[in-house]
Order: sequence, then structure tokens, then C-alpha cells
Amino acid sequence: MISKYVKGKTAVFIDASNIYFSQKTLGWRIDFKKLLDYFKKETDLFRIAFYGALNPDNERERKFHDFMEIIGYVVKHKKVKFI
Repeated sequence: MISKYVKGKTAVFIDASNIYFSQKTLGWRIDFKKLLDYFKKETDLFRIAFYGALNPDNERERKFHDFMEIIGYVVKHKKVKFI
């Protein structure tokens, strides 16, 4: 479906905060592996990047970021700021 709108190499940039709150508001659950597979199949995917904040004390967050890297995302994160 998207392939008719996209020409040439494709880069996808995902902001973790926006995705998290959007899926929470809409009651969705995003399967990031399926999302990656969709872009690989439908576009000439050059890069898919995931940007987020990481709390080093939260093991679940760290494992999730590790999982994203393992399946093929370029993961960029900053340390969470506590105010």
C-alpha cells in the first residue's frame, strides 16, 4: 500500500515518546517486528531508527531497546532526566 507513495530509498524515524502515548491513547499495541517487516517488504528501506529515553535502572526498558537493536532498528537513546 505505501509503496505507491514512496519512491527510492526510505528512512523511517520513530520517536518513542510519541509512539508510546499514541498507542496508549488509542488502545493499540504496536508489533515493532511486524512494522519493520512491512517497511522492508513495501519500500527500499535504507534505515529505520528508534529514538527514546532510557532509565538505566529499568531492566525492562533496557531489554526492549536491546531487542529493537537485535531485530534491526538503529536505536538512539538518552538517559532519562528526573526533575
